[in-house]
Amino acid sequence: MNKVTRTAVLMALVFIITALLSTAAIAKPPEWSKKPPDGGSTVYVYADDPGWSKSGTWMVEDYSPDPGGDKLLVANDAGATATYTTTSKAKFIEVYAATYWLCGDVEVCVDGALVATVDLNSETTSFGVLIYSGKFSGDPNLPHTVEIRALGTGGPGADTPFGDLSWLHFVNVQYLKLW
Repeated sequence: MNKVTRTAVLMALVFIITALLSTAAIAKPPEWSKKPPDGGSTVYVYADDPGWSKSGTWMVEDYSPDPGGDKLLVANDAGATATYTTTSKAKFIEVYAATYWLCGDVEVCVDGALVATVDLNSETTSFGVLIYSGKFSGDPNLPHTVEIRALGTGGPGADTPFGDLSWLHFVNVQYLKLW
């Protein structure tokens, strides 16, 4: 497939994805956003948080006019990473993403260690999908890092109604929950 055709197909798919995702049921964290009203220690880190450090090409995509949980931090290229370093005194972490038909495989690393490899591909579009839950090791008073890494594998494959889409394998993160 030549570059012009590939670009045209990608633009058409982005339009289709946007239409599909905008109609999907959205699971998002409570409206109190960053901290619970009781002053507790739960912190939500959304896709559009400026604390994300990225390598490779990542985009924040907004699938609703609502702020926060409806946004996804998305990449397609193998090796692209998005890293967040905690500033809260968190002991536990959960990582949430969206699953849909153009997604591929993603790795989740915590403090430099691979903790999960997840296939985000799904025929059903879903937001707020828990892809990792665990406990930080070591001192909770020290910063911890969470890395989301695109593997460049998985996805819809070569045999689709739209032709060969084996070069598509989007990965994303919707939000982190730290407490």
